[in-house]
Amino acid sequence: MNRYPMWKNIFIAIVILIGFIYTIPNFFGESPAVQITPAKNSTKLDPALLGQVEEIFKKRKYPI
Repeated sequence: MNRYPMWKNIFIAIVILIGFIYTIPNFFGESPAVQITPAKNSTKLDPALLGQVEEIFKKRKYPI
């Protein structure tokens, strides 16, 4: 026999659901990534720089 009002049970269920939603990212691992951006916003990245970065990655045997 349930002694608590229905609204308290619903409130507890909602709190548990919100807690579960906040813990979902912890179940998935992080994937490493490299983001290359210029130091200044006015600087443009060109294909030559992309080639240099890819060459460095190949020399160090990082997956692209």
